[in-house]
Amino acid sequence: MDKPPHTDVPEKLRAPIERILPSFVPVTLERGVPGYEAAPISLAGERRLSASEIRSLLAAAVFLGALEHASNLQFDMHRVRETLTRTLLSLPDLSEEERQHALRLVERFFDFKIIREDHPFDDWLCEAWWAEFQSIPYSYPSAMSEAVAYGLEVRRSLSKCTLEY
Repeated sequence: MDKPPHTDVPEKLRAPIERILPSFVPVTLERGVPGYEAAPISLAGERRLSASEIRSLLAAAVFLGALEHASNLQFDMHRVRETLTRTLLSLPDLSEEERQHALRLVERFFDFKIIREDHPFDDWLCEAWWAEFQSIPYSYPSAMSEAVAYGLEVRRSLSKCTLEY
């Protein structure tokens, strides 16, 4: 007997907003930290971030990637941001210092004034965060921008899910 047509289409996974960071941050840290540490620094003068710094940066990138994805789907930004903040503050995979640093990076992005519309989102994050970590003039791409782009992969994964409160 033939299946009804609707069963041939795989159902999207549900992605409750409060489960995004607990689900994606550990995986991002597991691969992103060693990946960043093994990546060559090709930009003269770029400082290699410490393990704690890169963990905070990756968590902030996942946070903002999820927030941007929800924004694109017309979710209430204030509600999503509150939920992501609450879940970030309770992530057992990060130390208290790393959680607080990740939140400061999120705030730094929102406080940053020069965003060039024709640049990709990872460039925006890197430019907003550059002075936090680097003493040389901002340059893109960099080892740091590759780490940010990796953290933003959450958007690609979430595009295969149904986001919900």
